[in-house]
Amino acid sequence: MESPDNTQPTNRGSLLHGFLVAAGWNALAIAVSVALMSMVIGIPLVAGFGFVKAGKTESAKGVLITAGITVLLSAACWASLGNMNIH
Repeated sequence: MESPDNTQPTNRGSLLHGFLVAAGWNALAIAVSVALMSMVIGIPLVAGFGFVKAGKTESAKGVLITAGITVLLSAACWASLGNMNIH
């Protein structure tokens, strides 16, 4: 619908288009999050196994312990955020 003075655009978009754009951004955010999680958890595990194959078992233990601490701290952070009563 055109405005009488033609100052506003005639195409205001659509609800479906807005929904699809937001859904796309959410899907992208989830994909990036999964990729980052696999890098944070997966790379240390792979590096740890690489150290074991190279005979550096203590270095491998350090990598795995650090990965475990990271996971535990992340879980504790999410648990503390889950206990907050935000209304």
